Amino acid sequence: MKKSKALLGGGIGLLVGAAVGAAAASGSNGSNESSFQIFSDSEVMAMGAAAAALLGLGIGAAIGGIAGTDKTIQVEGKADSEVEEILEYLRKKARIPDYK
Repeated sequence: MKKSKALLGGGIGLLVGAAVGAAAASGSNGSNESSFQIFSDSEVMAMGAAAAALLGLGIGAAIGGIAGTDKTIQVEGKADSEVEEILEYLRKKARIPDYK
């Protein structure tokens, strides 16, 4: 059984999303035609980073969850030759490959 990688994927997605959001928000030139501005440039950068971080968190957690899913191998109802092939495959992944 594999451990879930959702937390790792979410963490990486959060960091990447925050960095991309901050970079995108700081890259805006802020040339607002009107003299009335609701948010300062640093507030816009923080909101952009937070929004992109949440998006990255969701995407990263989903990808990590998918990457951590178990693989099921069906042996029942297979011919003896197919079972031997499956066992050979599993033997390569075993902690003690030459165990008899």
